[in-house]
Amino acid sequence: MKRYFSISLRRWVISKIMSALPLTRFYAFKRVLLNFANVYTSKNVRVVSNARFYGIGDITIGSNSFIGHEVLIVAATEPVIIGDNVDIGPRVCIVNGSHYIGSERRAGIGYSKKIVIGSGTWIGACAVIVAGVQIGERSVIGAGSVVVKDIASSILVAGNPCKFIKTLE
Repeated sequence: MKRYFSISLRRWVISKIMSALPLTRFYAFKRVLLNFANVYTSKNVRVVSNARFYGIGDITIGSNSFIGHEVLIVAATEPVIIGDNVDIGPRVCIVNGSHYIGSERRAGIGYSKKIVIGSGTWIGACAVIVAGVQIGERSVIGAGSVVVKDIASSILVAGNPCKFIKTLE
């Protein structure tokens, strides 16, 4: 419980501080703030000020990655791992918590599963990545896609739920 309160409070405070910063400036300072809130960033990570991070699971962002406008990343209790050179477009939602379907109350017992986004991946605007998904390296997730199962490396997928479009060279 202490860990939950501590991390949640730090992430909330950091979000308030970041919201006062220019959207696309002071990336080094934002990395320092995020690392304090258990959002581990590597060198040259660029996070837009209005991106939000919630939950108590660890969040790791690899080097040279970009987190766009109004991105939401929720690491309920399990980690979210983002590789190197990943571009995440605006309003992408990455949430690793969900609920089993219950009988009396449809949102039954909650659970959390790790999400891994491979290096070199590009996630288009307004895509949704759900619990337990692994996205292979150098893949492209089309704008507005809903990723509900694992994605292989070097492919383009799009749609709701996302479907294979083509292999990328």
